[in-house]
Amino acid sequence: MVYTPVVGTNDIAAMNASDGSVEWRVTVQEDEVISAGFGRPAIRDSTLFVANWPGQVSAYDIKDGTQRWNRDRDDQMQLCTPVTDAGVIVTSRNGVALLDNEDGEPLWERDLDGNATGGTAAVTDDRVLLSDGNDAFHALDLGTGESYWSREFVGESKPVVADDSVYAVEEKRRLRAFDVDSGIERFSYEPEQVPLSPPIIGDGRLYVTNRRRVLALGEQS
Repeated sequence: MVYTPVVGTNDIAAMNASDGSVEWRVTVQEDEVISAGFGRPAIRDSTLFVANWPGQVSAYDIKDGTQRWNRDRDDQMQLCTPVTDAGVIVTSRNGVALLDNEDGEPLWERDLDGNATGGTAAVTDDRVLLSDGNDAFHALDLGTGESYWSREFVGESKPVVADDSVYAVEEKRRLRAFDVDSGIERFSYEPEQVPLSPPIIGDGRLYVTNRRRVLALGEQS
């Protein structure tokens, strides 16, 4: 199955991956005047989690689209939904929160005094890693939301984690790597051509694109 927002609507649909047939379709935002502005859906066990602008987070049964819960959030621009055993992470314009997987009840919330409208968070077993959209990159405790460390970092990012490092592109021009535990910067890479895409990791290498090129980065010998 493929789960996706339906372009030009306020709907989420489940599609058969083999033939594209629609298994079910639900309307997340009933107001036809307001565009839902979906983040990327996420799945854990039998539940589909969806976050959307202007401030909703919802959970659906993946088999038939039955809504399990819906939360209207005060903060705008809910952006992404990494799901963990501890709960579902949702990021907003100002900060980040952990919601209970079963009912969407907030377990903790952090106001980072941010201005994020397009970034996402990366999650490890015990960390939430994200930029606030202004001037800092943060590592928070997954269970409590308390800060482990923060580093100067300009703008938004879509970080990824591999081994003990978190990788994030700053200002679409500079790839930076921080130690997940300590926040120590391991390297910074700035190519001649920009903008840089968010990083992707596979087969022991780190990939980014800029203009018409794909760059593959590996460990120095």
